[in-house]
Amino acid sequence: MSPDLYIDTLLKKYRKAPSFPFEDWVGNPVSFYALINIWDEIFSTAAGKKKHLYHAAGDAKQDVDSRIYEVIHETERKKVNLTHEPIGGTFYLITHFDPFDPEDESKDMYTLGIVSDLDRARLICCFKMIRHFTHTPITCEADRKEMENLFISSYSQYFKFPDYDPFAPRDENESDD
Repeated sequence: MSPDLYIDTLLKKYRKAPSFPFEDWVGNPVSFYALINIWDEIFSTAAGKKKHLYHAAGDAKQDVDSRIYEVIHETERKKVNLTHEPIGGTFYLITHFDPFDPEDESKDMYTLGIVSDLDRARLICCFKMIRHFTHTPITCEADRKEMENLFISSYSQYFKFPDYDPFAPRDENESDD
């Protein structure tokens, strides 16, 4: 099944829920668990046979600042964080260097972070990024950078917010404020 067809099938199923797209998830436990379930289904299907190598890295909380889904690979030092956003989205692929031995890349942790609403096109991109991230080894910073560049060139046009495009070219004099 293609990612497009899979996401269409998944959205068809979840759109039947009375509170879809689950914007009330902070106060409504049914919406909260629906979001956890939809992201678990996306991650599980995208990761495929690699899914069993990942386990929960934290508990989701009904808090607007909480990740809705977070898993970590048992041996490869890879983590996936998924955060719900009411409208829009972004993604990042970062390295957490070992503070005790920053020269030893074998101890680095690579995190794919996705912040997204339940937009069809973004979910298809999320699926593809998760699949690639979970199936492709990252052994050094160059591997991570290559994957990040692939994600940006392939998917960045689908990830923005109504008032902000995280992937738009920035003026050198522009501040982060």
